[in-house]
Parts: sequence; C-alpha cells; structure tokens
Amino acid sequence: MIISKLEREFQVFHFLAGACEKYKLLECTNIVFERGRMPTYILLSTLTAEGRETIKEKPERIKEVNKEIETLGAKVVSQYAVLGPYDFVNVVEAPDNETIARVSIELGARGTVQIMSMPAIPIDKFVAMTEKRSPKKAISGAKIASHSRPHF
Repeated sequence: MIISKLEREFQVFHFLAGACEKYKLLECTNIVFERGRMPTYILLSTLTAEGRETIKEKPERIKEVNKEIETLGAKVVSQYAVLGPYDFVNVVEAPDNETIARVSIELGARGTVQIMSMPAIPIDKFVAMTEKRSPKKAISGAKIASHSRPHF
C-alpha cells in the first residue's frame, strides 16, 4: 500500500501524540505541521485555593498533570512558575484549537486551576507573513485629511 508523505506525517504525529484511537487519519487534514512540529499554544494558569493547597501538599502533582495533558493529545514543551497575576506560563504543542480547548476544559473542570489559552505564532513565521503583505497605495495628504483621522 502506497501512502502519501502527508499521510505518513499524520501517522507519525498520531503515534507520538498517543491519539491514534481518537482520530481517523483522513479527518485530520486540518492539522498544521511546521518543520515537523505541531502548533504552539501559551497557557496562562492561575491556581484556585484548592489548587494551591494541592501543590503545597504534593508539588510533584504538576508533573503528573503534564502527563495527563499528553493523554489528551497535547505536549508541554516548557513550563514556568511566575510571579504576578498568573501562577504558571506553559508552552504547549497541540494539533489544533479543539485539542487545547479540551485540555483547558478537562483541567478547569477539576476546580483547581483557571486557564487562559492563546495560540502562538513563531516570530519567523510572523515576520514572513507581514513581509508578504502588499504595500498600500499612497494617498495624497488632502485625501488623508478629509477621509481619516490619525490613530493613536
């Protein structure tokens, strides 16, 4: 049986992510691969009072939750405890927004953490994306003055 390169990449991804049973290969065509990596997400986590008590009594619980995240189809790439309005900054890879939503819902439903999830664009990709934009045509000063206001 001959399979395409894309199908092979999907198979490798599913094997590594442990999500083979959850997805059918042909239904995963919306997954974006970038240099063999899944899309990146930033998860900003704030512990609830119950979550702080759990971490105080059992700090290794953090690593256990990271393993649970992998069973949901995502992978914690790096993680930082921080000071300020959030307790943790987590860099996570996942195949799509739906997977990250599932992670946020599953963890948040426990009542120990609140999570803000944000997709992240690698800076090189962002720069390339902005460079590809077509330049706007110059507008004379009179037209600018009569049709638009400066934005500050």
